[in-house]
Amino acid sequence: MSERIGRLERSIDAAIESLPVKMRAVIEALQSLRGIAQLSAVSIMAEVGEVSRFEHPRQLMGYSGAVSREHSSGERIRRGAISKTGNATCGASWSRRPGLTATALPSARPSPPDSGTAVRP
Repeated sequence: MSERIGRLERSIDAAIESLPVKMRAVIEALQSLRGIAQLSAVSIMAEVGEVSRFEHPRQLMGYSGAVSREHSSGERIRRGAISKTGNATCGASWSRRPGLTATALPSARPSPPDSGTAVRP
């Protein structure tokens, strides 16, 4: 079994080396997140593809399912754990970890609201 795992890991390493420099940089950056090892980073990259196709980090986080649940009423806004919606394969790399919330991920943090321009229906 360990021989097979070693062979698969070498295949993944070879596949990473054949990727464009930009994609390799994203895989390395993903591995800097706590709990994301090489296999998870490669899985995320395989599902997402070119990250630059997302105009804003929120779009990427929505695609991956790493967005917090929201229970809001009137002026009260409550955000909870990751909603696990979106791309199941991509989100599985981090959304199945107990206690992890979307705000724990750097690009999922909500931007500060505009100066009084946001109106809630």
